[in-house]
Amino acid sequence: MTDITVGHIKKLNNHNFSKWKSCIESYLESQDLLEYVTGSDATPPPRADATALCKWKVKAAKAMFALKMSTFQGWATQPTIDELENLLENQESLAKQMADVLVKNEEEALYSTQPEVVQER
Repeated sequence: MTDITVGHIKKLNNHNFSKWKSCIESYLESQDLLEYVTGSDATPPPRADATALCKWKVKAAKAMFALKMSTFQGWATQPTIDELENLLENQESLAKQMADVLVKNEEEALYSTQPEVVQER
């Protein structure tokens, strides 16, 4: 899997905020997108002007993409398909178990130590 970069900006980490900030601001300015991040063009045009609204949405999305691609770190190590499938199975199993549990009321759930608080459906 290839890593997508934005203007060859090194991704934000614990040690490079000042340099990252300078680079991302320069990149956004060069692409005429900085005003979407700074808030000076944070309000979309009225719906009546469909062309302007469409252009605004595209530019705002480009700015968001640039920020996400320069900050998203992803997995520490890329998981295998089997690991992802196991993770999904565990999440589905937990969701099924939680769906089978019924709490009588919030107060009993928070303060009671009696096993009768939880009922199986």
